[in-house]
Amino acid sequence: MSGASGAWAATASLGSTWRRAIDGDGSFLGRVRTRGTIRASSLGRDSAYELLLTFALLFAVTTIVRWVIGPSAVSRQVPGIQSQLVIVGLTVGLFLAALILSPLGKASLGHMNPAISLAMWLFGVFPGAGVVPYSVAQFFGSVLGVIAARGVWGSAVAGPHVAYAVLQPAAG
Repeated sequence: MSGASGAWAATASLGSTWRRAIDGDGSFLGRVRTRGTIRASSLGRDSAYELLLTFALLFAVTTIVRWVIGPSAVSRQVPGIQSQLVIVGLTVGLFLAALILSPLGKASLGHMNPAISLAMWLFGVFPGAGVVPYSVAQFFGSVLGVIAARGVWGSAVAGPHVAYAVLQPAAG
């Protein structure tokens, strides 16, 4: 087996193992909708789930950045921005995985990002009728999540170190 085909086989095998691991028997894949029609009742419900998931994600990201990078006892214990960014990345990644694997994430397929919803439609595993409602729900969920974080954590969220958890280029 050549290196390229061996790597492809390993990747394909890992993918099928991951798909089976999601629900134990692969039944999660049965919920992936193909292009076509989608019931209005499930579209409304799943869009609401996306709003809640995206709200939780952005509230958590803003909170994590506030405590790990913003002015706090935690940030004073972690030396250097590189270490802080590693902690933020790992924490957000684990939280995102938990949201995707949660009951709401399994029901709505856990996109939480309009780019993911659009890509899933382009790949033929999500109906086009769901892209706009999901994207609108994700937008409002993200805005509400950041507003809630500002309400809970106050002006520290707006400060220069946190800046509402928006990525910004370095000076210079």
